[in-house]
Amino acid sequence: MTKTAMENGKANGKNRQIWKLGTWNTRSLNGKEDELIQEFEKAKLDILVISETKKKGRGTLNMNGNHLLIYSGVNLNVRAAAGVGCLIHQKLAEKVHGWEFLSERIMKVELDIEENKTTIIAVYGPNEDENAEKKDAFWNILTRTTETAKGKIYIAGDFNSRVGKKDEIYKTILGSHGEETRNNNGRRMLDFCHLNDLVVTNSFYEHKDIHKYTREQHTRKEKSIIDYVLV
Repeated sequence: MTKTAMENGKANGKNRQIWKLGTWNTRSLNGKEDELIQEFEKAKLDILVISETKKKGRGTLNMNGNHLLIYSGVNLNVRAAAGVGCLIHQKLAEKVHGWEFLSERIMKVELDIEENKTTIIAVYGPNEDENAEKKDAFWNILTRTTETAKGKIYIAGDFNSRVGKKDEIYKTILGSHGEETRNNNGRRMLDFCHLNDLVVTNSFYEHKDIHKYTREQHTRKEKSIIDYVLV
């Protein structure tokens, strides 16, 4: 799970509210609802973006009698795949004033936090070996969604992207705490950040390896960072 602390409030520091945003690839949410709530509350998060839920359909659910889950997935008559969601703590649920389901890989939620318009965009990016047409479709939808979003924008989820280390080309986008590898998805994500004036927040903070890497392939003994919060 990737977590980031966010601030909303006046520039002079008064009336500033700090809230926590996280992202987690659940590799199917079905049957894991109790675990989801436990981890959400244990991490003391306010908003959790969920990727690869494999939850069909689109809608909202009241979780544990308190928290609000907004989700977007494939149609009910097809095989379960992809899926994104946004779990919102009860203290922020009443501040949600709209959402939009763009696809089974992208959705957005609009909130008013301390009178500040805030847009959360939840994503689950195509795999690295997916064909270019599907990748283009994903990034085109995400670009349009970002360009029309209101207020402060946070984009979070499993992008299936590896962005590598800071370099001269992306020095304003990446911090000093990335990883070695950059793949095609990573270059697409960095170009998207450049066009939309976004930064990869994960890379600006030093973490222990156990918290730094978001995916581990045990058979290949490979660790990678593919989950991000873009601001």
